[in-house]
Amino acid sequence: ENALAFFRKNLFRTAEGERALHYLKKRGVTDQTAQELKIGYALNSWNSLLSFFEGKGEGAKILEKAGLVLYNEKKNSYYDRFRARIIFPIFSLTGKVVAFGGRTISNEEPKYLNSPDTPVYSKGKLLYGLNFCKESIRKEGEAILVEGYTDFLALYQAGIKNVAASLGTSLTPDQVSLALRFAPRMIISYDGDSAGRNAALRAIPICFERGAEVRALTLPPEVDPDNFIKSHGAEAFKSLVQKSIPGLRFLIDSLLQ
Repeated sequence: ENALAFFRKNLFRTAEGERALHYLKKRGVTDQTAQELKIGYALNSWNSLLSFFEGKGEGAKILEKAGLVLYNEKKNSYYDRFRARIIFPIFSLTGKVVAFGGRTISNEEPKYLNSPDTPVYSKGKLLYGLNFCKESIRKEGEAILVEGYTDFLALYQAGIKNVAASLGTSLTPDQVSLALRFAPRMIISYDGDSAGRNAALRAIPICFERGAEVRALTLPPEVDPDNFIKSHGAEAFKSLVQKSIPGLRFLIDSLLQ
């Protein structure tokens, strides 16, 4: 919670944060969405978060355990894990922040950096955004599953609130079981490239194994939910949801191809 407060202050109350806000605006993310989803920013510094916690009397060991800092053996010192990145907080179902995802705003690799597993977080057991969208998913009777933060953001901001993301990992049985607590049907909406299709081919059998009804939403080649929404709007995406095909048919069609 303290780290999240620090990241949010960086985004909205620092000169460096203005650049990050400009980046978000360029990507079509409004201030309101950033506030609602509690998005933050990690400063371009090796130790700003570490110094913040040292000022509160917290030692580096507990920060390392929380996945917030890393240890440099050569220098025998600690440094911030997230630097110069937009920060997406990851929440438990009850709304407790348990981890972070960081997206670079320059050309740093990797593009996305995520918290490691910690005593309070296991990436294969949570869905990003489910804490915000569980009631909408329950109401609609279906969960649209996307791959990443920006795809989730695009749908959420466009008013499509029955959505959750698999945190940049392959969909896991635990994640499907979690979504099934709120709806019996999963709509797999991954990128339209070969990697996205292959991810869907892996995800659909997992949904079957967990007893979910599953459908596949097919996007045009090289298109992801984020840029589809930007180009065509929410109603066109809802139309694709309506036209989604049964998971078994998607598997058979893919095998035939």
